[in-house]
Amino acid sequence: MNLLVITQKVDKDDSNLGFFHEWLIEFAKNFEKIIVVCLFKKTKYDLPSNIKVVSLGKERNGPKLKFLFNFYKIIWRERKNYDFVFVHMTPIYVALGGFFWRLYKKKVSLWFTHKSVTIWLYLAEKFCNVIFTATPGSFRLASKKVKVVGHGIDLKQFKKQKIDNRRQSLALVTVGRISPVKDYETLIKALEFLKEKNIDFNIDIIGAPVLDADKVYLEKLKTEVKNKDLNKRVKFIGGLSQDGLIPRLQSADVFVHMSRTGSLDKTILEAMATGLLIVSCNSATKEVVDQYKNELIFKEGDAKQLADCIQNLRSLDEDRKNKIRKMLSKIVEQNELSQLIGKIKKELK
Repeated sequence: MNLLVITQKVDKDDSNLGFFHEWLIEFAKNFEKIIVVCLFKKTKYDLPSNIKVVSLGKERNGPKLKFLFNFYKIIWRERKNYDFVFVHMTPIYVALGGFFWRLYKKKVSLWFTHKSVTIWLYLAEKFCNVIFTATPGSFRLASKKVKVVGHGIDLKQFKKQKIDNRRQSLALVTVGRISPVKDYETLIKALEFLKEKNIDFNIDIIGAPVLDADKVYLEKLKTEVKNKDLNKRVKFIGGLSQDGLIPRLQSADVFVHMSRTGSLDKTILEAMATGLLIVSCNSATKEVVDQYKNELIFKEGDAKQLADCIQNLRSLDEDRKNKIRKMLSKIVEQNELSQLIGKIKKELK
């Protein structure tokens, strides 16, 4: 079985897509040959010998028409070297290549986990044989082709011994793109409540803006933190690679999740994998932690309830905390990377 993979980046150090490097390694264990077509690739990467990486050339800053020309050239040139197609989070490429792949009888799959429904997604759905998504809420277009398969978390990366900092302060962390949809305003208001209650805490906000509007939003957040005199407690870390992220997670006490995506985000599963307690307003998270929802779930946009949840988790006895951690660990085990790739392979056969 030979596979064509299409993704945005092959860059282990990328703060948003670095995880896909591990996906490719796992794919390599399940397919004889893999051709990876990406918009951007780093000069150096560490992948198995049965993976060939071809870039459309964004790292060379060429015109967009050149990228399109390269896309068609590659899928035509390599047509005898792959049997199946797996497109990661870019439905536009399914729409662009779908007719060609159907003509040459290639089985086409799309991985998509986002609430947005665009014209490209509508078109991609018509050409796909199967659509993979993580949770029922992470794909919003009605289709009989959808298969809910969970996320792919590389547990061996995250399940390391937790760092003991011997500190008195409560260490909080949150991870995600700096964007209004992540609702950092509610977090900052909740931190102000904790400060008013004289709770000693600090928080790492890990993530970077992508769009110009997100950069403006980041500056707004920094101003708000300064105005509320939270500078010494709040650190905007920026984007981190997986290697940089894991120690930050392992040294924290509570992962805070304000995102309103409606799907079980990969970042929250990674936090669970390190043994972190979590607080979330996400509806998909609520579904999987139902037994402990009073401790772990707050209402969207409710800063006071978020602060109360954090304070309550801090005051729980260790026995209760360990029971919660055990439950969270079981959730992550159902989203293990090798299981995910196995499910994808089974559907593609």
